[in-house]
Amino acid sequence: MEQFDSVIKDVIHLVRFGAEGRSRDVKALARKMAQQYRKTVPELSAALASIVVSEGSLRSAKRPLPVDADSRLALARIVDAALAEKPVLPATLEQQLRQLVAEHLDSSALKLAGLSPSKSALLIGPPGVGKTMAAQWIARELRRPLVVLDLSSSISSFLGKTGQNVRQLFDFCKEFDCILLLDEVDAIAKKRADETDLGELKRLVNVLLQELDEWPEGSLVLAATNHPDILDPAIWRRFDLTFNLPLPGLAERTEVLRRMPCLTSESMLLMLADISDGMNHAEIVSRVNAGRRSAVMNKSDEQEGVIEAFAERLRLLPMARRHDISEKLISSGVSQRRASELTGTSRNTLRKHAKKEVSA
Repeated sequence: MEQFDSVIKDVIHLVRFGAEGRSRDVKALARKMAQQYRKTVPELSAALASIVVSEGSLRSAKRPLPVDADSRLALARIVDAALAEKPVLPATLEQQLRQLVAEHLDSSALKLAGLSPSKSALLIGPPGVGKTMAAQWIARELRRPLVVLDLSSSISSFLGKTGQNVRQLFDFCKEFDCILLLDEVDAIAKKRADETDLGELKRLVNVLLQELDEWPEGSLVLAATNHPDILDPAIWRRFDLTFNLPLPGLAERTEVLRRMPCLTSESMLLMLADISDGMNHAEIVSRVNAGRRSAVMNKSDEQEGVIEAFAERLRLLPMARRHDISEKLISSGVSQRRASELTGTSRNTLRKHAKKEVSA
């Protein structure tokens, strides 16, 4: 309780300093809190430290974000990863990511063995499985800013310009302690065997290969792709680690749903995890939030609104499963009529089964 009171007082001071425009005091207090609450409130400590480190690193850079020479648009964007959520991944994969983080947080043992931390990792998987979230979480854990390549401004229609842009960004990121993320890396690292290519693709891939080879030890570059099959073979060899992020299994879908605030019924949560088989993390969260918004606008129960959002998938299930789910809904407090509407099971069938249970 005492610790909680201390946190509240510090947060109030932090807000007051910010409201009064006392930026130096804000930074000083943030640094103090990051140190003070490292063990007792680790998430708050990590978030504050990441913000302070990110700002300090960016201010210490010798020049602003590089821009495309023609459009004058920035070639990258800075993502604030201080409050990034831990991605929901299989236990083995999560452990592999934690080891990558540990290598960079404490590299002393590696140095004694004549080794250095992994300096590059490739994140592979279908859309929506958490590749970008994993990169943000790594940045949060390492308390470094995340610099993300902006494809819309980096890819130029002029021969040779895209390679120059990529080189500019790598040079920029070498100047301060950050993590570089090449999202959708397949756009700049396609196979060089395309006979219709005029040579620009080959030059671009060669630039990327050279930059990855020259990436300094102790730094970290991440790349993510939904299309590993079109990556140039030489690109694969430039990455120290490869992480394959699969579609979420039942345990992962359950955890994703458990993070949603409206699902208070455990049986309802498990049912949704079951029927969301084949959906990715992003689809599940989007579907749940769509149901919540609908419920709020219609002034109805949020949990029932979420079930409604999944009703389309419910109705595609075999009759026996729909009937079983109808019974679970009814036992969770959903009316017989509503359970019938959601699952497409006739009310007569539900009544007959209910009578059999009573007589038994």
